[in-house]
Amino acid sequence: MKNPIDAVAHIKHAAVLKANLQRLKQTLASDEELAGYADMFLWKNSEKLFGNYGTSDGTK
Repeated sequence: MKNPIDAVAHIKHAAVLKANLQRLKQTLASDEELAGYADMFLWKNSEKLFGNYGTSDGTK
């Protein structure tokens, strides 16, 4: 990114997305009915949509 303002916006967006992911993980872990579906919600659906990019083990 050549524009430093764009770079700052990108960093802020990434931080928000990471915080939302952490909150979703915590919510799923604390809900007895949903805990069993956490892997599906967090990773399996994205793997279906995007292939193996960003898989649950952190690899690409």
